Formats: sequence, C-alpha cells, structure tokens
Amino acid sequence: MRSMTTQPRDDQFHWTKQSSTRWRAEMGHDLVGIINQGAQFDVTSTNGALTGNHLSLDAAMAQVEAWGRWCGSAA
Repeated sequence: MRSMTTQPRDDQFHWTKQSSTRWRAEMGHDLVGIINQGAQFDVTSTNGALTGNHLSLDAAMAQVEAWGRWCGSAA
C-alpha cells in the first residue's frame, strides 16, 4: 500500500482512510478523488469525470494518482 504522508507537498499524494471502506485522495491540499469499497473498489473523481471499479485497493489508488497527475500537468 502507498505511504500516507503527514505534510504533503503540492505535487505529492496524500491518502486518508476515512472509514474501513472509504479512502480520500488529495494532491497537495486539493481533493482529487474518493475510493469506496463495496463488492469492488469504486473510484470517483471530485468532478465526476473519472470512474472505475477495481479488484484491489492498489489498482484503484493507481488510477486516482494517474488521473491527478495528468490533470495537474494539463493545467
């Protein structure tokens, strides 16, 4: 699992486990997306443009991180 940082840089992901079935992804201080665990790990971005379903938390996290980095580089 990815490391959880306490003081994120602007270009670094920070994951917060909000409950036993929900994770929040921030890049710097900006919310990027949410992962909810049901039958699978469901991904949604804050603007709704990104969705996905994964069998593992690592795969879901990788999708959110790639999305966040792409959006950050496109801005």
